[in-house]
Amino acid sequence: MTGDFIKIANLKVFAHHGVFPEETRDGQDFYVNAKLFLDCRKAGKTDNLSDSLNYGEVSHFITDFLQDHTYKLIGSCLDILFLKLSYLVVHYMCILLQYFFLLHL
Repeated sequence: MTGDFIKIANLKVFAHHGVFPEETRDGQDFYVNAKLFLDCRKAGKTDNLSDSLNYGEVSHFITDFLQDHTYKLIGSCLDILFLKLSYLVVHYMCILLQYFFLLHL
C-alpha cells in the first residue's frame, strides 16, 4: 500500500437534506471534503487515467448523489455515499460534509 491519495476540497453542492422542513424544502449549500486513498503506482508508470481514479468523475458522482437523494440525517447520507464510493478502486477514504443552516423564525 502506498501513501497515494486524491483529495477533493470544498466541493460546493446545493441539496435538500435535513431534519427541519425548511431544510428539505428550501435546500442549502453543502461542502464536501474527501480524501480517497488508493495505489497510484500503475498510473504513474503508464500515464493512463484509467489506471487511476478520475477526481472529476468522483466530484460529479458526489454532486449527483447529494442532489438526487434527500436524507434527514447527514450521517445516513454519508453512510450511503461512503458505501457507493467504496465500489471504486479506493483502499480507504475520509469524507467530511459540512453545512450551515440558518433557521428563519
